[in-house]
Amino acid sequence: MPANLRSIRGVLHFYTLLLAVAMIIFPVLIGVYDLYKASRTVERDIAYALDMQSVALQRWFAIHQNNIASIASLPSVQTKAYDDMFEDFQSFVRTNTNFDSIVYVNTEGRGVVNSTTGFNPRPETDVSDRDYYKDAVKGKPHISDILIGRTSGMPVVIFSAPLVGDDGFQGLVFGAIRFDTLLNTILSTHFGATGQFLLLNSKGRSLQGTGESSFPNETLAALLSSDGYSVSYRDASGKRYLAKGKKLEKTNFFLVAQMDYGEFIAPFIGNMVYFVTVSAVLLFFMLSISRKLYKKVDSSLNLLFEGVIKTEQGEYDSLDPELLEEAPFELRELGIAFSSMAETVRSKTAELEFRSFHDELTGLYNRTYFEDAMRRFDSGRFNPVTVVVCDVNGLKMINDTLGHKAGDELIVAAAHSLANAGRKTDIVARIGGDEFAMLLPESTEETAGEVLRRIRAEIDKYKRGEDSLPLNIACGAATTSGRIQNIEALLSEADKQMYASKQLEKPHSKREILEYLSSRIHDLRKASHDRKRHMAACEAIMEAFVREQPDIAPEKKSSSFSSQKTTTSGLPRSRRRLPKNRDR
Repeated sequence: MPANLRSIRGVLHFYTLLLAVAMIIFPVLIGVYDLYKASRTVERDIAYALDMQSVALQRWFAIHQNNIASIASLPSVQTKAYDDMFEDFQSFVRTNTNFDSIVYVNTEGRGVVNSTTGFNPRPETDVSDRDYYKDAVKGKPHISDILIGRTSGMPVVIFSAPLVGDDGFQGLVFGAIRFDTLLNTILSTHFGATGQFLLLNSKGRSLQGTGESSFPNETLAALLSSDGYSVSYRDASGKRYLAKGKKLEKTNFFLVAQMDYGEFIAPFIGNMVYFVTVSAVLLFFMLSISRKLYKKVDSSLNLLFEGVIKTEQGEYDSLDPELLEEAPFELRELGIAFSSMAETVRSKTAELEFRSFHDELTGLYNRTYFEDAMRRFDSGRFNPVTVVVCDVNGLKMINDTLGHKAGDELIVAAAHSLANAGRKTDIVARIGGDEFAMLLPESTEETAGEVLRRIRAEIDKYKRGEDSLPLNIACGAATTSGRIQNIEALLSEADKQMYASKQLEKPHSKREILEYLSSRIHDLRKASHDRKRHMAACEAIMEAFVREQPDIAPEKKSSSFSSQKTTTSGLPRSRRRLPKNRDR
């Protein structure tokens, strides 16, 4: 193909030249061109209406499928806590009025928990022969045809989500969602003068009116094999339509957009009768050429349009490079730029989302996320809840003697120990410079004790490693009980327990740090170019030694180092810069 025809401008220029020649040779082609343009407009209008309506419908199905998946992931469902499961189901149905019912089905196909009838340990209803149960056994979600709800008597659609655990299939959760309002909206929506929509079920039956009228099988087959183009058909009464169909993803439904054939053809019948004989050959020629030229541009524009739609929906996917290679030059360059932009936006979005809820130094959740989690946990749905508050002992001494880099390493080591000690469902956050907190949903005092034991084990494991710092963490825990239910009160109680533990462990942790500094002091003196840091380490060791001697009077202990406290690194204390790790 010539190079100039690989650009949009070249294609348009070539098309204009052909059109001019055709108009000179035979002016009647103007009418033919008008008719062709009208057909393209109708095709575009039907396609646009179908795409808009199908996107709305698919979004509706996706939202409710996600709702069911969210319900299936609730702790009460995952742990088979039937009473809590019933309460969760009822609460969701009350806040989502379009839900007719929500049911948990066990592995035998029996409906054990129903948002309407409650928990039945010996259910009689058996749904093991239903398609959504069979799909759930295979680990697949399912969207059914339109059914009549047993509770409301209205049209409903069944959305199901499988429960799959380490032991395989664990049952399923399905929701009966009312479809009457959406169905009436679809069927009452019109485009153009006569355009309307039809929704077909898996058997090709139209859901319009009573739903008893069957869409012609040959027409349905033509729609399925039309390669995206409109087809013409006649209904049972002989009325002719132009129609375009599209199967809705992940469902058994088929959406059809149709309009009266007369709306398209009537204005041109008179002209076509006049020009039909003289323009038949030229019409075929022009349609063939224009279709070939515009198909390439149209497919490229559709590719870009689909990318823009996905971006609007939050899916930052790059365009298919093989399809871009076949596009005209300008559109290919635009597509490459769009793919690059989508990749950049996806990367930056993920980075921003991570930074907004995570601590930059440790990678744990930050205080903002922790406070938001506290508000969610305060609802009582995750009770009993345990709050663990932790504080790193001796961070200030490490900062003053070894520097803030070592202090940061100590904080990171503490973060790793806490993260490894928690369960998968626990929330571990850094809420201050040397302060950490954990939220343990559905935990007892025994669970909290086990977590604290694992924290101590992780600390011991870290200390056995090479180049480890003297890590000591004071922890306090509080669990919801009859006395304490409020999450803020839990946090306060855990903080008190932590402070008491910190006071109790203070001599031991201080002694351990001093022993570590004593072993390092010779190396610090040789390796460090900062004489003042070396002197600070010596000062810290001597101050701790003097304060622990019983033979020295208290007033002398306090006055021995008072003159040295006024300055640090040659600057007044009031002018010192605060360390990044905000040590206590």
